[in-house]
Amino acid sequence: MIDELFKTIPGADEVAEWFGKWPAFHDAEISKLQLHQDAVITFTVYAWNTTSEVDEKGYYRNEKYANVDFRLEGVSAINLAELTETGILFELSIKQTDKQLMLVMDSSYGINGTITFARCNVKLNPR
Repeated sequence: MIDELFKTIPGADEVAEWFGKWPAFHDAEISKLQLHQDAVITFTVYAWNTTSEVDEKGYYRNEKYANVDFRLEGVSAINLAELTETGILFELSIKQTDKQLMLVMDSSYGINGTITFARCNVKLNPR
């Protein structure tokens, strides 16, 4: 199932279908982040599904590995901190504000903050 907001984002349905839902991107890695002068930000998140199964060492098993490429257009505000060599997400979400969208990066380690933008698209790249 995919939230109404995500139905308006090109490519989001493919991401939700791959993962079985729109992912929270918990423990996912931001592997690339680029700021462009034409009010565009692109970034890639390396993500997977964590199952309820555990392996012989007691760790949860992961499946459905993929890179998810985001392209945010019409960027009007950027508030990012902790720009380290890697960023591990606690959660990544997109919310509707008055007239725009806001991407919220809550991190476990590294980059965190918000980006306000007009429109976006996502592309799934299974690994």
